[in-house]
Amino acid sequence: MIHYMSEFAEDFHLIQCIPMQATHQKGNMLDLLYTNSSEIIHSIQASAIPTIYSDHYIVEFTTSMGTLATRNKAKPTVKKPDNVFDCLNFFNSDINWNSLEQVIDVHNWEDELNDKDSEERLSLVLKVTGEYCKTHVPEKTKPQSKTHAPQNQVQQTSTKSEILNTQTASSN
Repeated sequence: MIHYMSEFAEDFHLIQCIPMQATHQKGNMLDLLYTNSSEIIHSIQASAIPTIYSDHYIVEFTTSMGTLATRNKAKPTVKKPDNVFDCLNFFNSDINWNSLEQVIDVHNWEDELNDKDSEERLSLVLKVTGEYCKTHVPEKTKPQSKTHAPQNQVQQTSTKSEILNTQTASSN
């Protein structure tokens, strides 16, 4: 069973967050808390207080995610891109995909990823492919904002054209 859980965690890049301490009255660690975002989980404690409902200790942890109510109250902020991929325009028609694929293909991944855990592998793959993409994919550009004439100018323009049309019609 342990082998399957380890394989599952590695396949999905999950981290077991419960500290290696007893979470059961008989001294075993039976409770698991897996996540792929360990930075949002902190203050994990397994209290050695028996409960009337179970022979497991209470495991408490805090997350920085907040509740749905607090997330809905949060005001959106303009955020900087989290990684190099967010800065690149993968929809650009000038990308030479064959060249990018070839560079990634010839990279010696096996030697570089050997003897690394899943987190280190993922980090390395993102770093290396990000560097390759920076040389083959153009950066995103800020969208050109459309300039709109103020509403009173739009009304004045139509009024002037109406006047000109009226004057032209009356002079004919």
